[in-house]
Amino acid sequence: MKKERLLHVIEEFHRVNHDRLELTVTIDDPKMYTKPWIAMNKFPMKLEDPHRDIMEMYCSPFELERYNNVIGNPASVKIAMHPNDRLGRRRTMSAKYEQPGGSPGENCFWPQSRTGRKLAMTRSLVASAVALALVSVLSPLARTQEVPRQPGAVYDFDRKGENLAPAPKRDLTGVWEPAGGPSAGVQATGAGQMPSDGKPEHELPFTPLGRETFMAHKPTFGVTQVPSALTNDPMPGCNPQGFPRVVLHNFRTSRIIQTPDNVVILYEFNKKWRVIWTDGRQLPKDTEAPTWGQPDPPESRWWGYSVGKWVDDYTFVAESNGFDDRTWLDNAGRPHSDALHVIEQYHRSDRDHLEMTITVDDPKMYTKPWVAVKLRLRLQAPTFDIREMECAPIETDEYNKEFADPAAGIDAK
Repeated sequence: MKKERLLHVIEEFHRVNHDRLELTVTIDDPKMYTKPWIAMNKFPMKLEDPHRDIMEMYCSPFELERYNNVIGNPASVKIAMHPNDRLGRRRTMSAKYEQPGGSPGENCFWPQSRTGRKLAMTRSLVASAVALALVSVLSPLARTQEVPRQPGAVYDFDRKGENLAPAPKRDLTGVWEPAGGPSAGVQATGAGQMPSDGKPEHELPFTPLGRETFMAHKPTFGVTQVPSALTNDPMPGCNPQGFPRVVLHNFRTSRIIQTPDNVVILYEFNKKWRVIWTDGRQLPKDTEAPTWGQPDPPESRWWGYSVGKWVDDYTFVAESNGFDDRTWLDNAGRPHSDALHVIEQYHRSDRDHLEMTITVDDPKMYTKPWVAVKLRLRLQAPTFDIREMECAPIETDEYNKEFADPAAGIDAK
């Protein structure tokens, strides 16, 4: 039976004056409440400097696990970590937890099965592998049957022989989808230009430290893959995948927004976003303690610090550094250090196409820069809706109960 969902949320934004905005939120759910009720009434917000950066705040199993290991599970505790505490890997954190009888933010963790987190992680990886296998199996069938697509999307194979209109100058705005199809940006075995497939031409230029780190990683894809139960990939546990892995793993629909001060990219996969500043600021000089300067404290970031500029009327180049080195570059376990420098190039070849090139430069891990991906994107209608793709423990828990536990011979109690 179809589950009826009746929640209706009404938001009212009232601009009081130039610097003030008031937010009122009303909840209306006739199955749960006899009448609508105001959850937030005229919450005041102040307009900030448009050049001010929004800092990262993540529900990360990395951080919560460290909290549990170092602090334990007190009923109420206040902690403050130094931004450059190498034990904690620098996360600026000041929080008060008041959850008697449970660990703080426990729902941010991947679901705990009776046999532990590793088994839950294993199942999630099996689900991912099955999904990727289905994509590869179904793709050839699509040539004779209906072609898989994002609902409402238009791809190059839909417009064969089209006359391409000229590109607008200095404009990246719009909703962009991989031009070759919904799976064109899926790079299961590693970065698209350099997959981990054992071919000599795809061997990366590792430094000794880079190779040592790569061999210490245990991915579930590529030439060094291991059984999923043995993986140490941080992403299946819903840790932030960060940049550039969001592009080098499962690049889907994205929306680019341009303002006078920055370029904002919204990603479908895991519903994330980045800001590339175009206001003339420079990248942080110290990649071990990166910051934009006061009042921001130094902190490494999952998504790095990014600046960009137009190099001609149709080519935009962005550079990023200051990354948290706990993330991987791709599914194949390619590593990076805190010295990672990523160069993005977006070339508007015509009105409907954008060519994206990502180059990785990390002198601690690689002897020279290397091109990780080249992907052609197609402009979609401005009304195209970007669907949700979240790493959600609650859905993985459902999967475990319905499929994984029975398949593993674990009986529900």
